Amino acid sequence: MALLPCIAAVAAPKAVVKTSVAHLYSRPDFEASIETQELMGGTVEILEQDGLWIKVRCNQPYDAWTSLRWLEMMDGGRLQEWLDAPKYIFTALYGSVFSAPDKDSQPICDLVAGDVLACSTENGRAQRRRGWSGVLLPDGSAGWVESGSLEDKAAWEKKCLGYGRDERIASAIGWAVKMMGIPYLWGGMSAKGFDCSGLTRFVYLMSGVRLPRNASQQIGCGTRISIPVMPDGRFDLSALKPGDLVFFGHFTDGKGSPADTQCKPKVTHVGLYLGEGRMIHSSHLVRINSLVRGSADCYENVHLLVGACRIVQ
Repeated sequence: MALLPCIAAVAAPKAVVKTSVAHLYSRPDFEASIETQELMGGTVEILEQDGLWIKVRCNQPYDAWTSLRWLEMMDGGRLQEWLDAPKYIFTALYGSVFSAPDKDSQPICDLVAGDVLACSTENGRAQRRRGWSGVLLPDGSAGWVESGSLEDKAAWEKKCLGYGRDERIASAIGWAVKMMGIPYLWGGMSAKGFDCSGLTRFVYLMSGVRLPRNASQQIGCGTRISIPVMPDGRFDLSALKPGDLVFFGHFTDGKGSPADTQCKPKVTHVGLYLGEGRMIHSSHLVRINSLVRGSADCYENVHLLVGACRIVQ
Protein backbone atom coordinates (compact mmCIF):
# COMPACT_ATOMS: atom_id res chain seq x y z
CA MET A 1 0.00 0.00 0.00
CA ALA A 2 1.36 3.40 -0.95
CA LEU A 3 -0.08 6.84 -0.36
CA LEU A 4 -0.19 9.22 -3.32
CA PRO A 5 1.74 10.69 -4.94
CA CYS A 6 4.10 7.91 -6.00
CA ILE A 7 4.97 8.97 -9.56
CA ALA A 8 8.25 10.84 -9.62
CA ALA A 9 9.83 12.60 -12.57
CA VAL A 10 11.28 9.60 -14.35
CA ALA A 11 12.86 8.93 -17.73
CA ALA A 12 11.50 5.44 -18.46
CA PRO A 13 7.87 6.17 -19.52
CA LYS A 14 7.72 7.45 -23.07
CA ALA A 15 4.03 7.91 -23.73
CA VAL A 16 1.02 9.49 -22.04
CA VAL A 17 -2.58 8.33 -22.41
CA LYS A 18 -4.44 11.01 -24.39
CA THR A 19 -7.97 9.56 -24.43
CA SER A 20 -10.33 9.42 -21.45
CA VAL A 21 -9.57 5.70 -21.05
CA ALA A 22 -7.05 3.42 -22.75
CA HIS A 23 -7.96 -0.27 -22.78
CA LEU A 24 -4.98 -2.57 -22.30
CA TYR A 25 -5.34 -5.95 -24.02
CA SER A 26 -3.73 -9.35 -23.53
CA ARG A 27 -2.50 -9.32 -27.15
CA PRO A 28 -2.51 -6.82 -30.06
CA ASP A 29 -6.07 -7.53 -31.16
CA PHE A 30 -9.39 -5.85 -30.33
CA GLU A 31 -10.89 -9.34 -29.96
CA ALA A 32 -8.44 -10.13 -27.15
CA SER A 33 -9.45 -9.78 -23.51
CA ILE A 34 -9.08 -6.41 -21.80
CA GLU A 35 -6.57 -6.86 -18.99
CA THR A 36 -6.85 -3.41 -17.41
CA GLN A 37 -7.27 0.28 -18.20
CA GLU A 38 -5.24 3.46 -17.86
CA LEU A 39 -6.79 6.91 -17.52
CA MET A 40 -5.95 10.08 -19.41
CA GLY A 41 -2.67 11.59 -18.25
CA GLY A 42 -1.20 8.30 -17.12
CA THR A 43 2.39 7.63 -18.18
CA VAL A 44 3.44 4.30 -19.66
CA GLU A 45 6.72 2.77 -20.75
CA ILE A 46 6.91 1.52 -24.33
CA LEU A 47 8.09 -2.09 -24.63
CA GLU A 48 7.47 -2.94 -28.30
CA GLN A 49 5.36 -2.06 -31.32
CA ASP A 50 3.33 -4.11 -33.79
CA GLY A 51 1.81 -1.79 -36.39
CA LEU A 52 -0.71 0.40 -34.63
CA TRP A 53 -0.39 -1.66 -31.45
CA ILE A 54 1.98 -0.78 -28.62
CA LYS A 55 2.98 -3.04 -25.75
CA VAL A 56 3.28 -0.91 -22.64
CA ARG A 57 4.24 -1.26 -19.02
CA CYS A 58 2.11 0.72 -16.57
CA ASN A 59 2.68 1.21 -12.86
CA GLN A 60 -0.28 -0.91 -11.67
CA PRO A 61 1.96 -2.97 -12.41
CA TYR A 62 0.90 -4.45 -15.76
CA ASP A 63 2.31 -5.21 -19.20
CA ALA A 64 -0.29 -5.26 -21.99
CA TRP A 65 -1.13 -4.03 -25.49
CA THR A 66 -2.94 -0.82 -26.38
CA SER A 67 -3.67 1.26 -29.46
CA LEU A 68 -1.12 3.77 -30.70
CA ARG A 69 -4.08 6.08 -31.36
CA TRP A 70 -4.71 6.34 -27.61
CA LEU A 71 -1.17 7.41 -26.72
CA GLU A 72 0.88 10.54 -27.14
CA MET A 73 4.49 9.55 -27.71
CA MET A 74 6.93 11.83 -25.88
CA ASP A 75 10.69 12.17 -25.82
CA GLY A 76 12.45 12.83 -22.53
CA GLY A 77 12.21 16.62 -22.66
CA ARG A 78 8.57 16.74 -23.65
CA LEU A 79 7.66 14.11 -21.08
CA GLN A 80 9.37 16.14 -18.38
CA GLU A 81 7.39 19.20 -19.45
CA TRP A 82 4.19 17.20 -19.07
CA LEU A 83 5.20 15.88 -15.65
CA ASP A 84 6.14 19.36 -14.44
CA ALA A 85 3.08 21.18 -15.82
CA PRO A 86 0.38 22.29 -13.36
CA LYS A 87 -2.57 19.95 -13.74
CA TYR A 88 -6.20 19.34 -12.99
CA ILE A 89 -7.85 16.08 -12.01
CA PHE A 90 -11.38 15.49 -13.25
CA THR A 91 -13.62 14.58 -10.30
CA ALA A 92 -17.09 14.33 -11.86
CA LEU A 93 -18.29 10.93 -13.03
CA TYR A 94 -18.45 11.86 -16.72
CA GLY A 95 -17.88 14.97 -18.80
CA SER A 96 -16.32 16.44 -21.92
CA VAL A 97 -13.64 18.81 -23.10
CA PHE A 98 -15.22 21.46 -25.31
CA SER A 99 -13.63 23.67 -27.96
CA ALA A 100 -15.02 26.82 -26.27
CA PRO A 101 -16.35 27.70 -22.80
CA ASP A 102 -19.85 26.76 -23.92
CA LYS A 103 -21.72 23.43 -23.83
CA ASP A 104 -23.04 24.15 -27.33
CA SER A 105 -19.50 24.25 -28.74
CA GLN A 106 -17.81 21.30 -30.44
CA PRO A 107 -16.76 18.51 -28.03
CA ILE A 108 -13.10 17.51 -28.32
CA CYS A 109 -13.19 14.35 -26.21
CA ASP A 110 -14.99 12.74 -23.31
CA LEU A 111 -13.75 12.54 -19.72
CA VAL A 112 -14.25 10.17 -16.79
CA ALA A 113 -13.41 10.50 -13.11
CA GLY A 114 -9.67 10.39 -12.47
CA ASP A 115 -8.57 11.81 -15.82
CA VAL A 116 -5.68 14.29 -15.62
CA LEU A 117 -5.30 17.35 -17.86
CA ALA A 118 -2.77 20.18 -17.93
CA CYS A 119 -3.80 23.66 -16.88
CA SER A 120 -3.92 26.20 -19.71
CA THR A 121 -2.44 29.55 -18.70
CA GLU A 122 -2.86 33.10 -19.93
CA ASN A 123 -0.32 35.74 -18.89
CA GLY A 124 1.01 33.30 -16.32
CA ARG A 125 -2.38 32.64 -14.73
CA ALA A 126 -4.86 29.78 -15.07
CA GLN A 127 -7.24 30.47 -17.93
CA ARG A 128 -10.85 30.86 -16.78
CA ARG A 129 -14.09 32.04 -18.40
CA ARG A 130 -17.48 32.26 -16.63
CA GLY A 131 -17.31 28.94 -14.76
CA TRP A 132 -15.01 27.22 -17.26
CA SER A 133 -11.31 26.36 -17.05
CA GLY A 134 -8.88 26.18 -19.94
CA VAL A 135 -7.12 22.82 -20.27
CA LEU A 136 -4.47 21.16 -22.42
CA LEU A 137 -4.68 17.49 -23.38
CA PRO A 138 -1.50 15.38 -23.50
CA ASP A 139 -1.34 15.85 -27.28
CA GLY A 140 -1.35 19.64 -26.85
CA SER A 141 -4.99 20.18 -27.88
CA ALA A 142 -6.55 23.11 -26.04
CA GLY A 143 -10.09 23.09 -24.72
CA TRP A 144 -12.44 23.98 -21.92
CA VAL A 145 -13.95 22.04 -19.01
CA GLU A 146 -16.55 23.19 -16.50
CA SER A 147 -14.59 24.36 -13.46
CA GLY A 148 -16.86 22.62 -10.95
CA SER A 149 -15.73 19.21 -12.21
CA LEU A 150 -12.01 19.92 -11.82
CA GLU A 151 -9.64 20.12 -8.87
CA ASP A 152 -6.08 21.37 -8.84
CA LYS A 153 -4.17 18.08 -8.87
CA ALA A 154 -1.40 19.19 -6.50
CA ALA A 155 -3.96 20.50 -3.99
CA TRP A 156 -6.03 17.33 -4.40
CA GLU A 157 -3.00 15.12 -3.70
CA LYS A 158 -2.13 17.22 -0.65
CA LYS A 159 -5.72 16.90 0.58
CA CYS A 160 -5.61 13.11 0.11
CA LEU A 161 -2.30 12.81 1.92
CA GLY A 162 -3.76 14.76 4.83
CA TYR A 163 -6.78 12.52 5.26
CA GLY A 164 -7.27 10.83 8.61
CA ARG A 165 -8.54 7.27 8.64
CA ASP A 166 -12.22 8.20 8.82
CA GLU A 167 -11.92 10.74 6.00
CA ARG A 168 -10.09 8.27 3.77
CA ILE A 169 -12.63 5.52 4.36
CA ALA A 170 -15.53 7.92 3.81
CA SER A 171 -13.93 9.02 0.54
CA ALA A 172 -13.41 5.44 -0.70
CA ILE A 173 -16.98 4.43 0.17
CA GLY A 174 -18.33 7.64 -1.33
CA TRP A 175 -16.58 6.95 -4.63
CA ALA A 176 -17.81 3.37 -4.65
CA VAL A 177 -21.42 4.43 -4.10
CA LYS A 178 -21.13 6.92 -6.99
CA MET A 179 -20.43 3.94 -9.26
CA MET A 180 -23.62 2.07 -8.36
CA GLY A 181 -25.24 0.43 -11.38
CA ILE A 182 -22.23 0.66 -13.70
CA PRO A 183 -22.01 -2.64 -15.63
CA TYR A 184 -19.26 -5.17 -14.94
CA LEU A 185 -16.38 -5.11 -17.42
CA TRP A 186 -13.54 -7.61 -17.29
CA GLY A 187 -10.36 -5.54 -16.99
CA GLY A 188 -12.37 -2.38 -16.29
CA MET A 189 -11.03 0.24 -13.89
CA SER A 190 -13.00 3.34 -14.81
CA ALA A 191 -16.52 4.75 -14.82
CA LYS A 192 -16.92 3.10 -18.23
CA GLY A 193 -16.93 -0.29 -16.50
CA PHE A 194 -15.34 -2.08 -13.54
CA ASP A 195 -14.27 -5.55 -12.66
CA CYS A 196 -14.19 -6.37 -8.95
CA SER A 197 -10.59 -5.41 -8.18
CA GLY A 198 -10.73 -2.51 -10.64
CA LEU A 199 -13.46 -0.98 -8.48
CA THR A 200 -11.61 -1.41 -5.18
CA ARG A 201 -8.36 -0.13 -6.68
CA PHE A 202 -10.05 2.90 -8.25
CA VAL A 203 -11.97 4.03 -5.15
CA TYR A 204 -8.86 3.81 -3.00
CA LEU A 205 -6.75 5.49 -5.68
CA MET A 206 -9.18 8.42 -5.66
CA SER A 207 -8.83 8.50 -1.88
CA GLY A 208 -5.04 8.64 -1.83
CA VAL A 209 -4.06 4.96 -1.60
CA ARG A 210 -2.49 3.04 -4.45
CA LEU A 211 -3.30 -0.68 -4.40
CA PRO A 212 -2.03 -3.38 -6.75
CA ARG A 213 -4.34 -4.19 -9.65
CA ASN A 214 -5.69 -7.68 -8.92
CA ALA A 215 -7.68 -9.15 -6.04
CA SER A 216 -5.07 -11.88 -5.57
CA GLN A 217 -2.52 -9.12 -4.90
CA GLN A 218 -4.82 -6.90 -2.83
CA ILE A 219 -5.34 -9.60 -0.20
CA GLY A 220 -1.64 -9.21 0.63
CA CYS A 221 -2.06 -5.50 1.46
CA GLY A 222 -2.71 -3.98 4.85
CA THR A 223 -3.58 -6.23 7.80
CA ARG A 224 -5.46 -9.51 7.52
CA ILE A 225 -8.66 -9.67 9.60
CA SER A 226 -9.97 -12.91 11.08
CA ILE A 227 -13.54 -13.92 10.17
CA PRO A 228 -14.60 -16.87 12.35
CA VAL A 229 -17.32 -19.25 11.21
CA MET A 230 -20.10 -19.57 13.79
CA PRO A 231 -21.74 -22.93 14.70
CA ASP A 232 -24.72 -22.16 12.46
CA GLY A 233 -22.42 -21.71 9.47
CA ARG A 234 -22.73 -17.93 9.28
CA PHE A 235 -19.67 -15.69 9.37
CA ASP A 236 -18.81 -13.63 12.42
CA LEU A 237 -18.27 -10.20 10.84
CA SER A 238 -17.87 -8.33 14.12
CA ALA A 239 -14.15 -7.65 13.61
CA LEU A 240 -14.70 -5.97 10.24
CA LYS A 241 -14.80 -2.19 9.84
CA PRO A 242 -16.09 -0.05 6.98
CA GLY A 243 -13.41 0.23 4.31
CA ASP A 244 -12.04 -3.29 4.79
CA LEU A 245 -11.72 -5.48 1.71
CA VAL A 246 -13.48 -8.84 1.73
CA PHE A 247 -12.30 -11.65 -0.53
CA PHE A 248 -13.92 -14.69 -2.08
CA GLY A 249 -12.49 -17.80 -3.71
CA HIS A 250 -11.42 -21.16 -2.38
CA PHE A 251 -8.71 -22.85 -0.35
CA THR A 252 -6.41 -24.94 -2.49
CA ASP A 253 -6.00 -27.65 0.16
CA GLY A 254 -9.68 -27.56 1.11
CA LYS A 255 -8.75 -27.05 4.77
CA GLY A 256 -8.45 -23.28 5.08
CA SER A 257 -10.72 -20.90 6.94
CA PRO A 258 -11.38 -17.15 6.74
CA ALA A 259 -10.57 -17.14 10.46
CA ASP A 260 -6.96 -18.07 9.64
CA THR A 261 -5.10 -14.88 8.74
CA GLN A 262 -2.00 -16.84 7.70
CA CYS A 263 -3.67 -18.94 4.98
CA LYS A 264 -3.15 -18.07 1.30
CA PRO A 265 -6.40 -18.79 -0.53
CA LYS A 266 -6.96 -18.59 -4.27
CA VAL A 267 -8.86 -15.30 -4.60
CA THR A 268 -11.39 -14.76 -7.39
CA HIS A 269 -13.47 -11.80 -6.14
CA VAL A 270 -13.22 -8.77 -3.84
CA GLY A 271 -15.65 -6.27 -2.34
CA LEU A 272 -15.52 -3.18 -0.12
CA TYR A 273 -17.09 -3.62 3.31
CA LEU A 274 -19.64 -0.92 4.22
CA GLY A 275 -20.48 -2.00 7.76
CA GLU A 276 -23.56 -3.71 9.20
CA GLY A 277 -22.84 -6.88 7.27
CA ARG A 278 -22.95 -5.26 3.82
CA MET A 279 -20.46 -4.76 1.00
CA ILE A 280 -20.34 -2.94 -2.34
CA HIS A 281 -18.73 -4.80 -5.23
CA SER A 282 -18.72 -5.21 -9.01
CA SER A 283 -20.46 -8.45 -9.95
CA HIS A 284 -22.59 -8.17 -13.10
CA LEU A 285 -22.80 -4.51 -12.10
CA VAL A 286 -21.69 -2.37 -9.15
CA ARG A 287 -24.15 -3.29 -6.40
CA ILE A 288 -24.58 -3.65 -2.63
CA ASN A 289 -25.19 -7.04 -1.05
CA SER A 290 -25.44 -8.51 2.43
CA LEU A 291 -22.85 -10.97 3.73
CA VAL A 292 -25.35 -12.40 6.21
CA ARG A 293 -26.76 -15.72 5.10
CA GLY A 294 -30.54 -15.70 5.02
CA SER A 295 -30.79 -11.99 4.18
CA ALA A 296 -33.04 -11.12 1.27
CA ASP A 297 -30.18 -9.52 -0.65
CA CYS A 298 -27.42 -11.88 0.49
CA TYR A 299 -24.57 -12.19 -2.02
CA GLU A 300 -25.12 -15.46 -3.86
CA ASN A 301 -21.48 -16.50 -3.40
CA VAL A 302 -21.12 -15.51 0.24
CA HIS A 303 -20.21 -19.11 1.08
CA LEU A 304 -16.96 -18.54 -0.84
CA LEU A 305 -15.71 -15.89 1.63
CA VAL A 306 -12.03 -16.66 2.27
CA GLY A 307 -10.62 -13.61 4.04
CA ALA A 308 -10.50 -9.89 4.67
CA CYS A 309 -7.87 -7.19 5.06
CA ARG A 310 -7.76 -3.69 6.49
CA ILE A 311 -6.19 -1.25 4.07
CA VAL A 312 -6.34 1.86 6.27
CA GLN A 313 -5.41 1.46 9.93
